[in-house]
Amino acid sequence: MNGVLRSLLDFMAAMDKDRYEISLFCFDAYQPSFVSLPPYVKLLPEISGCYMARAPLARTFGWALRHGAFRMLFRRLFCSVLQKRSPKFAKHMLAANVRQIDGKYDIAIAYSMGMTWRFVAEKVTANRKLMWLDTDPRFDCWRGYWNTYSRFLGEADALICVSNAIRDVMRTEFAGCAKRIETIHNVIDVATIVDKGNAPLTIPRNGRFRIVTVGRFCTPKNQVMIPRIAERIKKLGGLDFEWIMIGTLAHEFEREAQEELVRLGVRDNLVYLNGIPNPLPIVKSADLYVQPSVYEGWGLTLSEAICLGKYVIASDIPAFREQIPNLSVGRICSLNCDEMAVAIVEYAVKPIVPVGGVDYMTKQFGSRVVRREFENVVGK
Repeated sequence: MNGVLRSLLDFMAAMDKDRYEISLFCFDAYQPSFVSLPPYVKLLPEISGCYMARAPLARTFGWALRHGAFRMLFRRLFCSVLQKRSPKFAKHMLAANVRQIDGKYDIAIAYSMGMTWRFVAEKVTANRKLMWLDTDPRFDCWRGYWNTYSRFLGEADALICVSNAIRDVMRTEFAGCAKRIETIHNVIDVATIVDKGNAPLTIPRNGRFRIVTVGRFCTPKNQVMIPRIAERIKKLGGLDFEWIMIGTLAHEFEREAQEELVRLGVRDNLVYLNGIPNPLPIVKSADLYVQPSVYEGWGLTLSEAICLGKYVIASDIPAFREQIPNLSVGRICSLNCDEMAVAIVEYAVKPIVPVGGVDYMTKQFGSRVVRREFENVVGK
């Protein structure tokens, strides 16, 4: 389960159920099989046009037969041919023919940047519309999305950032609409995190110093840097360690990295685990949690590690500076292999017992706080 989906479920759980009726529309036209929606969430009927616009072409034929959506199928086939010459036009042609959601709502939320912004802007009738931003759109990975979909912010009453750090960046970049840019933090549910962390441990401790990193294997999370950090740790000497990396696409990442692991001499120190349902027992078993991300809107796994009483070392990015208040909770390092390796070895030699991290997470990002942030935004 990725961070966006987890944070969405936590956000809905934090809402005042006596005040709000919550409906969820799955834009991708399916509900993930591993997600059990709570009883207070009404799942809205799927829309065939969304499925046709998002599903792989081979799967759309069966869908069309089951739902009688032959006109949409024909349009999808036409767009598939058009895709080679003009991919943006083809995508927007499909999206334009998706029907509106029935009914009118008090508040409509597009929870994640992308087509959901356009969908809420054009296909949902609501008194207020909020567009969520869960990353830093200045980076190459997301700039294309921002350039494509930011034009739909004109239909939004507020752009919601998941950290003050990203909010401040966006207010600076777009000073003309700064008053419409707000923060509603990701909910940090300490009790649930601790409960999940107490589940049985699937990888027992083996006496080695255990470092853990959680996150999908991609450029923003920057796991490609970890083998080089591990090499520097070995050169510093004296530390027998294992570094467990948990995230989707781990097997593919591991195959691509094998030659580098051998070349750097760290093959026996790194453990790759493909995405697992609950990584928190492994996080709890760690001596140290490390997150070398290039950028984040909010580091959910970093907060989870803090809630489990782990000392953390993280890269020096705005969101992490907000999540790590002082050296009693964790250490911020520049995105440099040598500096991060030295920080890890120094901690291993002289561990720091984390102090105040759980209280900080509860007071700053707990359910009550986030609910109040939400009320402040919709009350304006």
